[in-house]
Amino acid sequence: MTHLEDNSPLLKERIAVYHRRKVVPKALPSPKLARVAAEVARQVSAPSREPSSFELGAIEAKFRDAVETNDWSKISVQDWRLAAYILWFEKPYLATIEGFLNRYLDWLDSTKLASGWRKLIYVYLKNFEYHWEFPYVYRKLARGISAGLEIEQLQKRLFQWRDRNEFFKMFSEDFDVSKTASCFSHFAHCDWKRFSQLTGLDGELAQVGYVQDVAIEILNDRTNDESTALDVVREFHIDDGNLRFAKLRKEVIEKVLASWTNGNGLGEDRRQWVQGWLLDSFGDPRLAVHRQDGWRGVSEDSVQVVYRWLAGDSLDQFFAIIDQYGIAHQWEYRKAFWKAYYDKGLLSEAWVALGSDAWEYARDAFGKNFSAGKLERSNYGDNNKQSVLILRIDSLVIVEWSHNGKCRAWKAKDTLAPQMYKSNYERSDLNNKSLQIVPHVKYEGISHLHSEKYSWQRKLSDFIYNETGVRVQESDFRI
Repeated sequence: MTHLEDNSPLLKERIAVYHRRKVVPKALPSPKLARVAAEVARQVSAPSREPSSFELGAIEAKFRDAVETNDWSKISVQDWRLAAYILWFEKPYLATIEGFLNRYLDWLDSTKLASGWRKLIYVYLKNFEYHWEFPYVYRKLARGISAGLEIEQLQKRLFQWRDRNEFFKMFSEDFDVSKTASCFSHFAHCDWKRFSQLTGLDGELAQVGYVQDVAIEILNDRTNDESTALDVVREFHIDDGNLRFAKLRKEVIEKVLASWTNGNGLGEDRRQWVQGWLLDSFGDPRLAVHRQDGWRGVSEDSVQVVYRWLAGDSLDQFFAIIDQYGIAHQWEYRKAFWKAYYDKGLLSEAWVALGSDAWEYARDAFGKNFSAGKLERSNYGDNNKQSVLILRIDSLVIVEWSHNGKCRAWKAKDTLAPQMYKSNYERSDLNNKSLQIVPHVKYEGISHLHSEKYSWQRKLSDFIYNETGVRVQESDFRI
């Protein structure tokens, strides 16, 4: 993205003139002055209401007949005034018919009606996506508009668009929108309202066409540092928590996560904002309903970043539930052990399955962004309060129970391994035949004996290292 020079004397002067010209008193003492002011505002603002499809269809039919017969006598001045609206009305588009387009541009040039040029500018910007399919047409339109803005009789009435074209090259034949994109951060200082005023991209033009190319340019910008890039994207693409351009959902998600997918990160405050906005807007990507909807098509690298964040949340929530049910003494050493893996970035995914009592507590305690599976009732007395932590470390799936119970592990590709992110679990789903953790013994899993001597911790960390090649040191989990 190419920035305009902020200290250009000419630029400062022209922007100052732009603002002076745009000021309109909020209240006028005379009804007559009010009518005059309204008329002036109408003349320098966007074009009047676009005709209905029925009206446009009738006008287009007249122009198609004129093109076929080369008889233009039945085309009225009012038809020509509205001709911009039918350029891209129906295929084959009239804009692509050279005989029509040349005659239309000649009419605009000869009549020198500012309202006619405004309509063409509006249609040009609104339908800007057609420049990909019909670049030769859009180049001709860009040349025509640029030339029209220099017509002496029109310069005062079209001064805003003339200035915009001079500063931001909005009607460039190479369709370069980088100067308009740079306006958002460089001149508008990431203020959307000011950006709209400076560029004329307001109303419908703030939603479709040219502005969407600007939106893509901002996403693709590599000139800003990652912190500034996040700020620019947040202010341009997000309006009161909602995406301005729904079609760019995937690209915006990947952009706001870019610093973390690159392995850098931007601090806890920004991480919390990004995570909160993503979950509020698109749901928990661990759940199939959201992965197939709001997170559809998002790169796996980006999704994995959020998985890691949510793994930390699941750990914290699990430990909070442990504290609630008065069994923290059983988990003091286990908490230190698993937090060591998370803090080293080795715990890529985590999910919790809760008994009914634990579920009710968690739903009230953690709010709308809480996600977990439910542990179905069984004949075990404590099952309602029971909680299960399901972890993913590299190629292993590991299960820990909140109350007394062995830690078990499976290869992730093992069909008996518990599935992550299910909405419901049977106890048997979590106690299937598993790997032998302790060498030279017949039983599966490992019991949490002699925690204070770090006995099971050493054995389990050795097992994880042998299976995955990743390790934490004893000093990392000692209390």
